[in-house]
Amino acid sequence: MFAPSEDSVKSVRSWLESSEISPHRISQSTNKQWIQLDANAEELERLLHTEYYIYSHAETGQPHVACREYHVPSSVGDHIDYITPGITLREVTNAGKASSGFSKRSINGLPPIIEPILMSIEQLLAGLGEFCGLAITPQCIQGKTASKGNELGIFAGIGDVYAQEDLDLFFTTLASDIQSGTHPTLKAVDGAEAPASLAEGGHNTGTGSTRQSFSSLYQLRPGLAKIRVAGQKALGPLATNRLEFDAQMTTLIPVLYSIVK
Repeated sequence: MFAPSEDSVKSVRSWLESSEISPHRISQSTNKQWIQLDANAEELERLLHTEYYIYSHAETGQPHVACREYHVPSSVGDHIDYITPGITLREVTNAGKASSGFSKRSINGLPPIIEPILMSIEQLLAGLGEFCGLAITPQCIQGKTASKGNELGIFAGIGDVYAQEDLDLFFTTLASDIQSGTHPTLKAVDGAEAPASLAEGGHNTGTGSTRQSFSSLYQLRPGLAKIRVAGQKALGPLATNRLEFDAQMTTLIPVLYSIVK
């Protein structure tokens, strides 16, 4: 849905191959949004008619490769949004910042003013949200009316998926008004699969987020609440490789689109 057209892919590939970049060095990213290639600095400088420099942050010494400008043929200009490494510099997150003159409140500062609530828990809960000015109860969080559609999107990434058996146990034990077997509407991206077995999905945040969200939303319009879970297929048992994390992040836009569509 966000991938370039086949015509754009062919045009960029033809340009690269005509510039002596072998086809086996050209590929598309996992989500098909990027054309990527392996090349050294000299090849890129010749390809883009530019010169690359190694910039160093004045305070941190953090290096970054970039150029001042680059050029592409007019035949592919309409097919390319931008090239990286290019003219943008990496954001430096550990650089020192000038003091604003303000400081955080000390942990030993004045405590909040807490007044006693002269009502029992039973009275608060029986009020159906009428006493939210005194205490925040589940009814206060749920509210009295549902938004149009009454839907909530939950993103589940690599290895983060719900288990139906765990949901059923949670509903039976703590949310008996929700029928066992109730499940999210799955919006799978890039080969994602759900639900998982209890061993695979019963102890991660995917299951926890789903069951808590169901128990809150279901009260608004019983039987009609929808939770859409979107994610991608796991790349392996452990996501320890930087490339795997990068691949996970490149699915973010398609995942959000699939949830709200």
